[in-house]
Amino acid sequence: PISFSRMVAGAALGKKFINPKSITGTATIGETGVDEISHATLEFENGIIAEASTAIRKEMKNNAIITGTKGTIELNQPWAPGREGGPYHSTFKISSNDQTEIIDFKGPEHLFFFEAELSSQTILKEKTEAPYPAMTWEDTLGNLKTLDKWRKIIGYSLPQDS
Repeated sequence: PISFSRMVAGAALGKKFINPKSITGTATIGETGVDEISHATLEFENGIIAEASTAIRKEMKNNAIITGTKGTIELNQPWAPGREGGPYHSTFKISSNDQTEIIDFKGPEHLFFFEAELSSQTILKEKTEAPYPAMTWEDTLGNLKTLDKWRKIIGYSLPQDS
């Protein structure tokens, strides 16, 4: 959800991604030290606010919702279509001015097929980065820094952090 939020906020400015200017968060850290439920709010320079949640101890919807001045886009299963090793299936629901359009994405491929295919094509072309909207090295580092800030805010640390 963090990389997606950064991509959407960047797209609003015509960029591939932007990093949040501020992050707040809360979490429930379990007895084993794992963040069992975690929430973050990211605020971007263009006024976009993103809310992200992740959990292993709570049933949550696997979706993303983008709400703007002209309507709403809801993405169902954007990160894990075909999770159980079967065909992928995801829907985009676009709502604007009392009209709704649903775009259905279905296919026989497994969840990781697309990543493997893109990686293979990138290597065959002797490139070091896949084309947009795949993450660049710069985007990856920005995402990691954002995740590290979130971890620090919620008090989640690993032995290798010290």
